[in-house]
Amino acid sequence: MQNNDSNTVLEKYFEYGTEALNEEEMLETFLALSLDIDNADKISKQLLSRFDTVDNIITSNADVIMQNSDTNERGAVLLSLIDDIKHRIQTQKNDHMKDFSYCAVRKAFARNLLSNSKNEKIVIVMLDNKMQVTSCEILSEGDADSAFAKPVEIVNVILKYDAPYTAVIHNHPNAKCEPSAYDYNFTANIIGALNDIGIRLVDHIVVGTDSEYSMAEECQINLFKEKYK
Repeated sequence: MQNNDSNTVLEKYFEYGTEALNEEEMLETFLALSLDIDNADKISKQLLSRFDTVDNIITSNADVIMQNSDTNERGAVLLSLIDDIKHRIQTQKNDHMKDFSYCAVRKAFARNLLSNSKNEKIVIVMLDNKMQVTSCEILSEGDADSAFAKPVEIVNVILKYDAPYTAVIHNHPNAKCEPSAYDYNFTANIIGALNDIGIRLVDHIVVGTDSEYSMAEECQINLFKEKYK
């Protein structure tokens, strides 16, 4: 970091940590240290003026970052890798979360899997007879507001893995975790379809911007099952 402003920001970071830095200062520090450039302050201002937030920057691909700023290829790739690394770290936490008999584990697993996703996704988690995760599969990916799947598609995935139990996870990227009327109807239809082939839906977790919602924890799963007895 060669200019005085960047040195001041770096000193501020070492003394007070990242909590003392605003988005522009944090971005400037990253660019100056990783690229060894003396116009990091200019590029950070430029990026934020085009993308508005650091989150919007790092979730863009490298080509888009270069097209909208003076960032070189190396800088654009490094910025776009941040979100990929963050997501990889989050999902790897699930390697140690296998026991879906606990609601807290199901919620944490769902959060690690989808909390960073910018698009709505529907994920099917396959479980064995001891409620241990054996595999999971993204069934559908939509846009920021919706994703769709038919119950028969879920049945086909579960049959492929020969799983006796399953859980469904989906996210609301731009909203709270409370399920919509469509989410409830979707869950009821899944339970009906699975009931016909003797497979139990353990839970449907909805991941929102603030927290996670478990339909099993709120007793909705049991209520829906009563309809098909």
